[in-house]
Amino acid sequence: PPTPNNIKAANRKLEQIRLEIQMGTFDPENHFEQPQGNHPADQLLTDLVKDYMKRKHQLKGKKGWVETTYSERIKQFHLHIEPSFKGITLGELSAKHLREWLQDKEFSLSYGSVLLSLVNPVIKQAVSDGIIPRNPWEGVAVSDYLYQSTTQERKERINPLDEEEIHRLLSVIDKPGLKNYVQFMLFSGLRLQEGPVLRWD
Repeated sequence: PPTPNNIKAANRKLEQIRLEIQMGTFDPENHFEQPQGNHPADQLLTDLVKDYMKRKHQLKGKKGWVETTYSERIKQFHLHIEPSFKGITLGELSAKHLREWLQDKEFSLSYGSVLLSLVNPVIKQAVSDGIIPRNPWEGVAVSDYLYQSTTQERKERINPLDEEEIHRLLSVIDKPGLKNYVQFMLFSGLRLQEGPVLRWD
């Protein structure tokens, strides 16, 4: 309020600021409270991850993401990252957030590493830019929470169709294009993400 005492205090503040400007030592943060949300550390982690994924999609060459990779990463982001880290800013991010996220996860260590590869570059960039002092996740060993099955365990779990089952399956598909596609995928052993992007040539 513009009371006599407050006006005197404002004039004293003004004289101090003018003096600091003349001396070349003026720093607004020493005198004025910064509005919330303007500091880089107040940026939402999920927004930064989305920006990172868009940059990777737009990037040409080996370091960029083709459409299928981008689509897969977006799905992974919406399924696993966004629900758990929504509303958390860079400045708030802690090792506790990562530990809590990992505790109830049942996917493999390799899949968890893929998911974290969406977030880690954002954190690394923030440390590099001086937005946060250090990586809050550096002390967390992901392998303490997620299990990586051995090759033998994976082989024992795989139970593909035998040839008779494949022919039974193909016999009930009435669309020729779909039948050709399923037959090709089953006998070639391509990954599910690889088949849809192939062309006949």
